[in-house]
Amino acid sequence: MNKKQIILFTAIIMLCSFKTFGQLGGSVDDIQIILPNPDNPNDKAYFEERAKQVVGQMNNYISTMASKNTSSPKRWKKRKDCLGLFVSNGEPFEEEGGRTNIAKMEVTSLNNSETRTAPVKNYFTALINLIEKGKYESITITSTEISQMQVSSLKKLSDTLYQCTVSFAQKFVGIRGERIAYADVTKKTATVYFVKYRTAIGEEFLPYLFNIKANAPQPIDVRGNQQMPLNY
Repeated sequence: MNKKQIILFTAIIMLCSFKTFGQLGGSVDDIQIILPNPDNPNDKAYFEERAKQVVGQMNNYISTMASKNTSSPKRWKKRKDCLGLFVSNGEPFEEEGGRTNIAKMEVTSLNNSETRTAPVKNYFTALINLIEKGKYESITITSTEISQMQVSSLKKLSDTLYQCTVSFAQKFVGIRGERIAYADVTKKTATVYFVKYRTAIGEEFLPYLFNIKANAPQPIDVRGNQQMPLNY
């Protein structure tokens, strides 16, 4: 059964269920939808998958922003979409106690032993400028497949807020002229918050990215099909 058949089959089952429910005298308001709960051990796999998916989506946006085949308007549109995955859309926000915070990205380089930190919105702007201002003629960024990412256990911060981390590796290859000007692979760890919201179907815990930490980068042989390890 392909994806379209599965969607159609699911829709038919739901339609038949509502029809039967109506024949029994029920109404839509009587339907109770049980949503995944981070306190339920049976829902652990669901939240792990959601955390990996939001990190994978970020990585896809990053690859598109850096690609030479992406038009400038599309790059900036992807930047906006990517910021939408972060707490407060990557803008400053006020925490309890009045302290201001913002989602940040750690930046490392083989050419500099210092780890720098920048707000994610600034990092994405700088990434786009690497192509648009001509530092590299092309950039290829690839990341660990979602299925291979590592997720920590959920940590309860409050009744409405949970946290976990997702570890992955990211490979950066920059081309200038006819040669590879820079290439590395870096293990990164993203903090993911699950925030409780009331939606049309009930109270859901929705995932949002926060800080992205980076280990020291490692040089790579880009001529081979080297795997991107999570542990160096």
